[in-house]
Amino acid sequence: MKAVPNRRRQSRVASGFANFVFCAVIVAAFALFNAAQKALIAQGSIELNALKEKYTAAKQLNDSLKLERAKLASPQRVGQIAADKLKMVKPEKVSYIRLETPKADDKRSMAMAGGSPGAGFLDGLREWMGAFDSSRSR
Repeated sequence: MKAVPNRRRQSRVASGFANFVFCAVIVAAFALFNAAQKALIAQGSIELNALKEKYTAAKQLNDSLKLERAKLASPQRVGQIAADKLKMVKPEKVSYIRLETPKADDKRSMAMAGGSPGAGFLDGLREWMGAFDSSRSR
């Protein structure tokens, strides 16, 4: 009879030990998962800092290139190169021809311009093209 309680005690100890091992494995799994998460967060933080540094460097380079472009495209520099290297000179006097445009209410100026009062540019062009086509067919 004494063997029966001993077996029960052994099975209770074995099941208690199994429960302890199971709980220990669950706690270890959570600990490993937590450590892996923290490692990924730390790695992402490092990559983010590296990208921020690259962005700052690229922005500074862009600003310096914009400044250099502005210096190279300045009118004074272009004029200096044109004068020194290309031997270009500014003209002394610039002459302009001023053309009077005919007014719509001035019939005489419209007749001199080859149009009729109220006729638009496209109408005059159509008349001219028609005259051109009729002269070609002869």
